[in-house]
Amino acid sequence: AEVKLVPCIWILDSQYGYGTEFYGTDAGIPISPVTEKCFLSMSLALKQMMGTLLVGPPGSCKTETVKGLANILGNFVGMFQVFKEQDPACIGQIMQGIAMDGCWGCFEDVHIINKTGLSVLIDYAQSIFKALKAKQSYLCLLDGTEIFLHSTVGLFLTVNTPKTPTSQLPCEVTQSFRTVTLIAPDVGFILKSKCASMGFRAPSVLANRLKLLVELVKDQLPPEIHHHFTAQALTGVLKRAVQKRNQQKEEKMADKNSTKDEASRSDSQSSETATGRIRQPTFSVTTNKQSQSGIMYKPGTPVTLTAQGKQDHSLVCEAIDEIISPRMTTENYAVFKSILKDCFRNLPKPETHARKSPEKECTKSCGTAGSLKTQEKETDFEHALVNKALESKLIPHKAWITKCLQLYTLSQVYAGVIIAGPTGSGKSSCIQTVVSALSGLTSTVSQAGHTKKVSTENLHRLLCINPMVVDDTALIFGTIGHKHEWVDGIFTHAIRKANRNRSTTWLCLDGVLNSSWTDNFSNKLFLSNRIKLLFETDDLTEASPSAVSSCGILYIDRDVVGWKAVTRAWLDTRPHSEAHVLLKAFQKTLDPVISFVLSNTKCHLKLSEVGMLKTCLDLLAAMLTENIEVSGDLHIERLYIFCLIWSFGGLLDSSDRRAFSDLLKTLSTALPDDDLDICVFDYYVDESGEWDPWLARVPEVMFTDNQDILGEVFVDTVDT
Repeated sequence: AEVKLVPCIWILDSQYGYGTEFYGTDAGIPISPVTEKCFLSMSLALKQMMGTLLVGPPGSCKTETVKGLANILGNFVGMFQVFKEQDPACIGQIMQGIAMDGCWGCFEDVHIINKTGLSVLIDYAQSIFKALKAKQSYLCLLDGTEIFLHSTVGLFLTVNTPKTPTSQLPCEVTQSFRTVTLIAPDVGFILKSKCASMGFRAPSVLANRLKLLVELVKDQLPPEIHHHFTAQALTGVLKRAVQKRNQQKEEKMADKNSTKDEASRSDSQSSETATGRIRQPTFSVTTNKQSQSGIMYKPGTPVTLTAQGKQDHSLVCEAIDEIISPRMTTENYAVFKSILKDCFRNLPKPETHARKSPEKECTKSCGTAGSLKTQEKETDFEHALVNKALESKLIPHKAWITKCLQLYTLSQVYAGVIIAGPTGSGKSSCIQTVVSALSGLTSTVSQAGHTKKVSTENLHRLLCINPMVVDDTALIFGTIGHKHEWVDGIFTHAIRKANRNRSTTWLCLDGVLNSSWTDNFSNKLFLSNRIKLLFETDDLTEASPSAVSSCGILYIDRDVVGWKAVTRAWLDTRPHSEAHVLLKAFQKTLDPVISFVLSNTKCHLKLSEVGMLKTCLDLLAAMLTENIEVSGDLHIERLYIFCLIWSFGGLLDSSDRRAFSDLLKTLSTALPDDDLDICVFDYYVDESGEWDPWLARVPEVMFTDNQDILGEVFVDTVDT
């Protein structure tokens, strides 16, 4: 049959990678010139019985271009991610299957494959192209076997140019595959088409706002922030804005239906009590904006945004704040907030309905059918977060609860979310609390004056896996057996099981995001809507750009938890007499001590604020338990100072210890009051609550009569 290329929108981003959102002539917008040239070159290579070698930097949408052409022509394309230890026999079987089926095959990142595997790939490709040029219906393999060859077969390769220039590839590759170089996509064109396809009003104006936002971010924010503003990341923002717009429509429809019900009841009551009353006619007044809606503007005339258009742009601004802002630190967020405000200036706030508490909603006697409002559900979820945090003996302060809500929002937009932040910033607690809150969340439905609680217990479960535990990643992500059958690993087995479950499974991979195991995540992995992937890490420097751009990112700074929340939770477990004294001591000493240790010292180990504080509190709890008869507030404060010295200062060298001692003398009056030039590390607190030098515990004379001088002898010193 004759295949006709019809105009369609082709957006160069991975959201369109599975042939689910393509638009034909009804959209009225043609493909971009760059993509059209790529499609023509690839079509010409197919006509000439050649393959196509797509070359470009990461993020230039090489794979998505192949998928787009296959979608237009209606061909099935198989995506194969090659790796360094690729089995040549597997490549041969894949090539035989492609030749016999007649589908297309795309081998991604062929520059990392070993020489043996690449030679097998080239040999099969040359045999296929030679048979196609000879118009043969069969293919003769090296061992003499003949297989059926379908004429619609097509082969594609992708190469990342910064890592491997095309000059390093064998000459046989460039002879059999036509090279097509892809450049960075036109972000403005992509955003304009995406905004139009999603139904946003004034898509050109909105695309210009987003493009200006990207340019200002690249000028005013550091380079490590720039990859958060790709076309793929902004597509996630637009998807979130569509979700918010749909939620508003559902709320308006629910309000409209409830208003109609109330009006019908009031009309029936008034008709019974006020018979014979004549209803006055109503007149509708047309405003100037409504009367001018049909005027045709001349080309080039600037058209002002309508009220609904401003609401759409305001929703996008709010979605940017929800999706992009969680990725930034506190300092970068302040700059980004001003940029966002400048790009979306003079816009009204999005329409919101007043939040109603579940108790007030349930006390209404009128029967309102349907579910609760979206914002009421958000309020219930926030209450569930607070309750679960209190059950876990955590302090649900505002900053940490905000991060939990941001994690939930990102999970509604992205299938995978990266939770990044330093050690002790509360990442694991945030994940566990969100999953527990969703599991224990109950929906209250008011139906016919009765309150019905629908329990959603055990609908969400968390499974944590550490991929860095083993050296061989095949134990985690699976491998191919001796008979070329697939053998599941720990993670792939969990994925297969979660796809069958009815509950929502949160799979958390805790470890450094490096290429040793993140390369196993490609588009060949099937994930149902009931699976959420979480990546918990402390650094994104080793993560690949493709992994970062395809996931939502939540950055939790160390200031989100801080010492105040940790000490408050610990003080709740202590008697009131101790808590009153220790709270004052914490407020006087912790801020300057933490700042000095983390900023002004050179430690050989990686320090964590929460880790050192947890050590201090555990040591203090043990000493308070041991000293049952504590003689007053001064004794308690001295015990705390002693624990502070050896938890925060125990890892410092001699020069930093002297500076630490001088700082502590200015912060507390509970230190030794000797006139000598003392150091706080030279004293300890005895049983009576007084400072005593460590030197007093060292024996002055050691008798060696009954000891073996030539054997092992332990000599007490101040350090020991």
